[in-house]
Amino acid sequence: MAVVELTKENFEQVVTGNPMVIVDYWAPWCGPCRGFAPVFEKVAEANPDVVFAKVNTDDEQEIAAHFQIRSIPTLMVFKDQIIVFSQPGALPQGAFEQVVEKTKSLDMEMVRGDVAKRFGKKVLAVDDVSFTIESGTITGFLGPNGAGKTTTLRIILDLVRPT
Repeated sequence: MAVVELTKENFEQVVTGNPMVIVDYWAPWCGPCRGFAPVFEKVAEANPDVVFAKVNTDDEQEIAAHFQIRSIPTLMVFKDQIIVFSQPGALPQGAFEQVVEKTKSLDMEMVRGDVAKRFGKKVLAVDDVSFTIESGTITGFLGPNGAGKTTTLRIILDLVRPT
């Protein structure tokens, strides 16, 4: 599958309509972004079962602001509409491949169950609600059409970091 360009118009449909989406936030003027592009495309070609997408942060400033992109390139991985990895900086190909493989192997029911156990209720990705799960933080986003409303819960998870 070719790399998909994400815009405000198609972002939600792509993320909610696919089990795994890897997003590269980039800009045309960014040297490290241009350097990471061939790695991103090579890993995309090797994983046709995953949607690889790009957000041009110059053109799609609302998306970048919503996801608090402060540095580019930033790589963000959605699995079942949950952000399981988000990291600024260009990853080396081997580390990027590890992130992809670890994400593929994640048991999302276990992830949701762990969150539910810690907070006493089941957490689902429904409609415009998704949850960022990173080392130390789960952030629930109501959007991208949810007017940027954000809630943050503190926990310790480290799901798909490369080794």
